Amino acid sequence: MSFLHEKIFKLKGKVRHYAWGGYDFIPQWLGIENTAHEPFAEYWMGAHSSASSDIVTRNGDLSLHQLIIDYPDEFIGEKIFTQFSGLPYLFKILDVKDTLSIQVHPSKDAAALGFEAEEAAGIKIGSPVRNYKDKNHKPEVMVALSESWLLHGFKQREELLLLLKVIPDFAGLEELFLRESYKGLYRHVMEMPQQEVNELLMPLIKSELKRKTEGSLTKDQPGWWAAKLYEEKNSIEDIDRGVFSIYFFNIVKLDPGEGIFQGTGVPHAYLEGQNVELMANSDSVLRGGLTSKHIDVPELMKHIIFTGITPDVMKGNKINANEKIYPCPVPDFGISKIELKEGESLHAVTNSLE
Repeated sequence: MSFLHEKIFKLKGKVRHYAWGGYDFIPQWLGIENTAHEPFAEYWMGAHSSASSDIVTRNGDLSLHQLIIDYPDEFIGEKIFTQFSGLPYLFKILDVKDTLSIQVHPSKDAAALGFEAEEAAGIKIGSPVRNYKDKNHKPEVMVALSESWLLHGFKQREELLLLLKVIPDFAGLEELFLRESYKGLYRHVMEMPQQEVNELLMPLIKSELKRKTEGSLTKDQPGWWAAKLYEEKNSIEDIDRGVFSIYFFNIVKLDPGEGIFQGTGVPHAYLEGQNVELMANSDSVLRGGLTSKHIDVPELMKHIIFTGITPDVMKGNKINANEKIYPCPVPDFGISKIELKEGESLHAVTNSLE
């Protein structure tokens, strides 16, 4: 094609209108009107087959995904295409108004096996019950654009033991945790019949709603987020078992410019805030609650890391006066933040995967 000699193209990303998204941040960032008042949850900039960005060319808008397949040498180079079979990363802008699903991402080998199994079972890629949309793993790094909150991994043992001990509604779970550790505890609550979930959690939710209304809860407490899930509902019927994860997982606050890496097997969920997210080029998600999307607890349980962790909040490592990097222990991507004052300039040398 005649435009292939050009080096810079305008990129048009794809908006994802998930129900948990906000209404204003991404439209304002894009300079467009949200006249339909739709939730703008994510803006994808990448070449994933399910929602590839387009590039603007003299031949019109063309799919970046298809162009990389047709002209891999020109767009990403032979070595990168051979190693990753396409653009290795997917970049997103997120606006999290409501809590996302409890989720975990599989390893590369597990994703390939899961993908082939669902293909053999005849589950179409676009099916709402599909777990594996591709064969890739999905490690990801998030850098906050606003004050952001998330769940990230299980609490350390002593902290979780204390929580199980002081919350009366969790009576009996402390002994279970001492006997069967993280996996036994989590399997118990995630496989519990819905009626038992309701009986255990309904009094807790009502108590947390009262405390939040009274102003006695803060965002660093699980009760604040549990109450947020139900505070605008006229009636409460079934309680989402994902509430257990709000109490069992670390609650992490990120200030603007702080980041966190989430690798294979680390259970997590974004709670609130705007951020940039960079990940391997995948859309495979195993969900365990707090969502209307497909939940597959048995598959989720196969891939979770059942150990307590201390979240590593990254402030970025300065490499010069204008740039700092956020270390990511994967070959698929890297991310840095560049800040320039008026009149300043920066000559960047790409550290290419080539």
